[in-house]
Amino acid sequence: MLNDDMGESQAKWVAYKPQKDEWVYNDGEPSEKAMGAFLFDYVNIKAGWGKVQAGVPPEYLWREDLLKPDPNPGKDFKPARSVDLYFKDEHLKGVYSWTTNGWGPVNGINIIYERIMNHPEKKEGMLPVIKYTGSEEKKFQRGSSRTPQFEIIQWAERPADWDAEPVVEAAPEPVVEESTDEIPF
Repeated sequence: MLNDDMGESQAKWVAYKPQKDEWVYNDGEPSEKAMGAFLFDYVNIKAGWGKVQAGVPPEYLWREDLLKPDPNPGKDFKPARSVDLYFKDEHLKGVYSWTTNGWGPVNGINIIYERIMNHPEKKEGMLPVIKYTGSEEKKFQRGSSRTPQFEIIQWAERPADWDAEPVVEAAPEPVVEESTDEIPF
């Protein structure tokens, strides 16, 4: 057996799709319950520029200083954000990355980030528990987008298992079957 021991991708991601007004993640669609309460890691949020094109991996350039914008690095780059979200749902458990350069999703992240930073209950070492409440459509001359809307419902400590590696079940060994077919040569 050839074994390159390359492992499997452990990337866990979640995304908001403004065209369909829906959330998706690497294993399907999250439940309404999952989107009803999750932690938003505003402390480690990333801001910068992203370029997403068909047929090539996305390219993101993150700022070193959130308060100091970098100039646009080139054609097809749009403002981008990346934030980790923590879920405790039956199907969505643990940390999932939300990285986007879509106008609506970036706008939604910017709005909730500002609310978090100005929230009267904000405390060092605590993360906001966020609830997705719907979206708002914005029409442009050419096309439209949707901005996801959020509400802060409480504050909580970062869970102890935030940085825990996901448990991956080993794949079963393949069963070798003996062939009963006659080989013609």
